[in-house]
Amino acid sequence: MVVALGIMIILQSVVTIGFGINPKSIPSFAPASVEFFGIMLGLDRLIAAGISIVLTLALFLFLKISKYGLA
Repeated sequence: MVVALGIMIILQSVVTIGFGINPKSIPSFAPASVEFFGIMLGLDRLIAAGISIVLTLALFLFLKISKYGLA
């Protein structure tokens, strides 16, 4: 447990040295926005949410149906 904590601190320090502490933004790949139940959402966020739902459903079905999930 202590070793894992030490490795985590070292990795955080290496990433901080490599990338810095200032947040960086990524430009949107789909700059359009869509009104969804009265809320304006970016199209890229809706696509990411849709992909997340599909992948979660695929994992659920894999664990319920496959022999690896039933083991």
